[in-house]
Amino acid sequence: MRHRFFGDVEERNPLRKLSGSDILQQVKEIDVTFGRPVELNARKKRNRQRKDGEGATRQWRKKSIFFNLPYWEFNSLCHNLDVMHIEKNVFDNIIYTLLMDKDKSKDHVKAQKDLQDMGIRRDLWPDEKENCRLAAFAIPKEKRVTFLKTLKNISVPDGYSNNISDCIDLDQKRIFGLKSHDCHIIMEQLLPVAIQNVLPNEVVGVLVELSSFFRNLCLKSLSLSDLEKLQDQIVLTLCYLEILFPPSFFTVMVYLTIHLVDEVIQGGPVHYRWMYFVERLLSHFKSLVGNKAQPEGSIAEGYIVEEALTLCFRYLEGIESRINRPKHVNDELNHNKTSEISSLVPQQGKPIGGSTIFPLSPLEKTQAHRYVLLNYEAVKPFIENATQAELPYYGKLEDIIELNYYGRFMVVLFKCQWADTTRDRGIKIDVWKFNCVNFSRLIHMGDREDHDPYIEASQANMVYYVDDETDKEWSVVVHLKPRDLFNTGNVDEE
Repeated sequence: MRHRFFGDVEERNPLRKLSGSDILQQVKEIDVTFGRPVELNARKKRNRQRKDGEGATRQWRKKSIFFNLPYWEFNSLCHNLDVMHIEKNVFDNIIYTLLMDKDKSKDHVKAQKDLQDMGIRRDLWPDEKENCRLAAFAIPKEKRVTFLKTLKNISVPDGYSNNISDCIDLDQKRIFGLKSHDCHIIMEQLLPVAIQNVLPNEVVGVLVELSSFFRNLCLKSLSLSDLEKLQDQIVLTLCYLEILFPPSFFTVMVYLTIHLVDEVIQGGPVHYRWMYFVERLLSHFKSLVGNKAQPEGSIAEGYIVEEALTLCFRYLEGIESRINRPKHVNDELNHNKTSEISSLVPQQGKPIGGSTIFPLSPLEKTQAHRYVLLNYEAVKPFIENATQAELPYYGKLEDIIELNYYGRFMVVLFKCQWADTTRDRGIKIDVWKFNCVNFSRLIHMGDREDHDPYIEASQANMVYYVDDETDKEWSVVVHLKPRDLFNTGNVDEE
């Protein structure tokens, strides 16, 4: 491992974190004159060389204006680093370096010449013709299509992300036009799945650890013990990244990841402090600009108009407005329509879109009615408690069926294609702890009376599948939580 660096052993302790008072003591004597003319050199660029005796031993060049605030010296969270932009910049470094993008890759001829001048990492030196050597972290040309196809063929739930397939060009073998949230989804969920068959295990392991770090950091529920483990994890992950990637890979944004855990401890969960909702608000303000010569005035007038209309619509009934307009996917019940025996089978959600009325075959009717009867709360006390193995069942939604019991009440069932998770031929856990299922091996297909292809909507958890391009029969399971679903804990009825 020493041959990848200079070979020296680092024996120094980690740097001590400076408080606001410590920094103020270092910068309070600095005299800053605003508006001072800039000294230019012969090339008409800013002269960055320090004069003798000026700033030779100090790291600060100016005193921040924020220290004029009385509380800034004692503020423990001075920066509030934005995880959204840090994650996007780290992802850009990774994805364009893996694909060897000629414009955005961090592994280029100049970076490899720097390694040659330093006398380290001989495996990354350019060849005799000064062309880049293919590093271990670079995806070979014959496997780039496999990597990009994995991302392009993914189907995700509504509202989960943008259409990532529109940002992938298989002919040019490149990826482009990703938004910050797309980078967030790929970095935390899809990248570990897509690279596992195209890169060496030592590279995949490090990138899986980095993906796990961001995924755990963005959780809504965190404990102090978990954050301490997360801090140790990111330190080791950065060390392993330095072993694999060249020094040009490590921009400021990459090293800022080591401070994110401490920011969470000081400021709370990430989703209260990142920039997603601010960017969406600024995008809305930008849409209000009608006169590009006076953008501030256009935004102010548009905002006042929206506020006035909102106030007026609050006093109008029976008119659809931005206040009472239904959501893009509205599955709230219509409480005006009450069922005669609605307490027997409580309805969850409501049908959206078109539907067709058709009779079930005798076999399908038996299977569906049996499932409703055995899962009915009033019948469960009369059913013998049969011990069943707690097996995970994974399926694909095939049809949604609403059973109409003579107009008295309705029951909605999901008909699914179920993978055979009772045997190794239908489910496995790979070396990276991903659950993989095989939908060419199905059970409960519905062609026999003892088959059980139906479930209630309340019994299903949302997942989506990423097809394995190297083994078409297998798919990787990715779990997710539905939108607008929050765990509020135990609520006291009092």
